[in-house]
Amino acid sequence: MILNLRATLDLFANVRPVRSFVTGRELVVFRENTQEFYVGIGGGDRSGIERPLGLYGCEGTIGVRLSVRGGNMAFDIGIMSEAHLRRFFSRLSIYRGGRKITVTDKANAVPNMYSLWRSVAAEVLQRDGFEFTFQYADSVAYDMARNPEKYEVIVAPNLYGGDILSDLAAGLFHGLGFAPSANIGDRRPGLFEPVHGSAPDIAGKDIANPFATILAASMLLEYNGHPGLSKAINDCVAECYRSRILTPDAGGKNEEFRGLQGIHEKTEGRSMTTSWHWPSPSRA
Repeated sequence: MILNLRATLDLFANVRPVRSFVTGRELVVFRENTQEFYVGIGGGDRSGIERPLGLYGCEGTIGVRLSVRGGNMAFDIGIMSEAHLRRFFSRLSIYRGGRKITVTDKANAVPNMYSLWRSVAAEVLQRDGFEFTFQYADSVAYDMARNPEKYEVIVAPNLYGGDILSDLAAGLFHGLGFAPSANIGDRRPGLFEPVHGSAPDIAGKDIANPFATILAASMLLEYNGHPGLSKAINDCVAECYRSRILTPDAGGKNEEFRGLQGIHEKTEGRSMTTSWHWPSPSRA
């Protein structure tokens, strides 16, 4: 469902910030959201595929016919288009102002797609005045585990960097229960959600962590022009964390958790300046 929504609404960038409520330090994974290996083109059981494209700025037909010995086979195909990548890297304009940009990929193992990725990244980011470096995704993961302070904004493709590294980042900053995300394109609408899934295995147990969803709502408010409300919510979640008003996954005791009530108490009467930075929704 979520993959279809991102594609249908043309939400090609996924912003996944994590923040320490102790030090205030923030790390953002800026993830390409609709291409690479998430385009849904693949097959198995010796069937091969032949499918018209007509998506992501591509026209034509892609076909694969393979035979293997000794059992079934399966494959998935990744696609990146130059026009799409130009839009994606241009959206990094929301981070003008001195942020350290690290562009990650696996160009050493998947050279065709990621050579195009690197070429477009270099052209657009140099044009827009960013200072940036390239680093392979496995190397980024190693360095994040040892020294996450090295990174400020990690720009990543859909699978090798974005999906995996953003979960690692959350694990380094309080956990997935505090990891919101924003799916954005060139203009409204946006789609805001927690990074984690629906967790049906804990449904009805009254132990689900609500803070990632609350922080996603904060991002939505900022995106739609309510920075004071957004900042108030961010600060109150931080206060809940420091006051140990937490669910068990974050080290709290379930019988003491009163997160929604606590946030209501701590947000009442607040009006503050913004701490999130979004561009005009219509800006490419």
